[in-house]
Amino acid sequence: MKLLYKYVFIICIFLSFGQSQKIQPEITNKKQRLIILPSERGDDESSIQYQLVEIVAAEATQLGRYNVFNRQDLKKIFEEQSLYMAGVINDSSIIKFGQIAGAKEAMLIKLIQFDQHGIPKPDKKEEETNFFDVIVAIVDASSKKEKEEPHADNIQTVLTFSIKTIDVETGQTLNSHYISAEHTGGGRGKSLKTTLRQARRKLSLKLRQMYKLTSQVIGFDRKEVMLLLGKEMGVKKGTIFEISSLDETKIFDNHEIDVPGRSVALVRVMELSGDANRSQIVRRWGKIKKGYKATEKTHFIPAFYLTGSLGADQNDFNIGGGINFNPFNKTNFKIGVQIGSAQDSRNNHDFILGVPFGLTANIIHTPSFTLGGTINLHANAVFRQDDDNHSASAFYGVPKIGAETTFMTSPHRDWILGIEYAVGSITGGWGYTEGEGDNVDTEPAIWDSKMGPSPTINPSGLFITVGIRFLNF
Repeated sequence: MKLLYKYVFIICIFLSFGQSQKIQPEITNKKQRLIILPSERGDDESSIQYQLVEIVAAEATQLGRYNVFNRQDLKKIFEEQSLYMAGVINDSSIIKFGQIAGAKEAMLIKLIQFDQHGIPKPDKKEEETNFFDVIVAIVDASSKKEKEEPHADNIQTVLTFSIKTIDVETGQTLNSHYISAEHTGGGRGKSLKTTLRQARRKLSLKLRQMYKLTSQVIGFDRKEVMLLLGKEMGVKKGTIFEISSLDETKIFDNHEIDVPGRSVALVRVMELSGDANRSQIVRRWGKIKKGYKATEKTHFIPAFYLTGSLGADQNDFNIGGGINFNPFNKTNFKIGVQIGSAQDSRNNHDFILGVPFGLTANIIHTPSFTLGGTINLHANAVFRQDDDNHSASAFYGVPKIGAETTFMTSPHRDWILGIEYAVGSITGGWGYTEGEGDNVDTEPAIWDSKMGPSPTINPSGLFITVGIRFLNF
């Protein structure tokens, strides 16, 4: 009887979800009309408030997905409507401005903190001139002369501002974000320029996150997909989209609920036209179908990996982990930490602690498998006892070349298999420390000549590496 109730219950649940309807994705094929204004007095072109609005407007325009109203356009609109924009701009006034301009959203830029002062630190290397030089010149012209303040050649600049978007029709706040940047070094102009560059990078990411591009699969084959959206909406080569099945509306207990689609692949834009793009499938764990939605991935966290390596000849081994940058690119970079053991010229297995650097160039790159060449440099500290029982240490470096392959086992996990060959090695001078506190001296290690010369590490043969990589997206 209990078994019968169980089956009845399952059937009821199934029937309750029986009615469903696919939800077609909303394609971002129209630029977002956006008005950008300071939330405080910003009429003075030499003020940082004015320049922040110009920077935000320039970055939003450059992204290609926003139709931004600049000050000149707004001035004409306001003059036609006999409006004068002055003083503090509040939410109600910006809503009125937005409605007149025909914008869907309005953005308020508010300065939270801006400070520049000299501090006693050494200069940093001079940086190249860029887009912000004009802005810096305007702001710098109205500032205090550098010669009149202490440490004028080493200025610390601190900048924090907020961006708040408002729905023009309802007046509701949609997003609110804070952007902070700081730099120390150089004069006022140089320090401000570098700080603004930092703020611009963060701002660009926020603006993309606030209006993500969504597209649709209009064609596909084994290696590529064709997506709507192209240059007209600011899509650029290298942009990554996540492909997923369509969301569904289902009825449960007389209520409509939206069930999200299942993610099936990641693709990277390779070729562009005005309103479409051709994208390479870089990772796939499900079936792609025509009509599936594509959502822009605005940023990625680097992948993490764990590996173990064993030498075929000398039984050298190490285990470690680290960060894998740009794991979806054909060329990617790794850096990590490792511990292990290495056999020296006296047949003693010494303890090693090091930092491996690696570069992988994939020759074969499929949605579930990669194969490429590797160049790795292992920079290690090696430890052992000298012949007078001192705890001695030395630098040990070894470059290796080889090949590496990855196998996808799940959307967020890969197995790693590699083979390497050491092309040489460097063993620095051995030494040990004596003393305590501030009276610590480094002495050369003591080696008994009867037992042979000071030990060196000369790895030989092949090294086999096995590991696992965890991807974040």
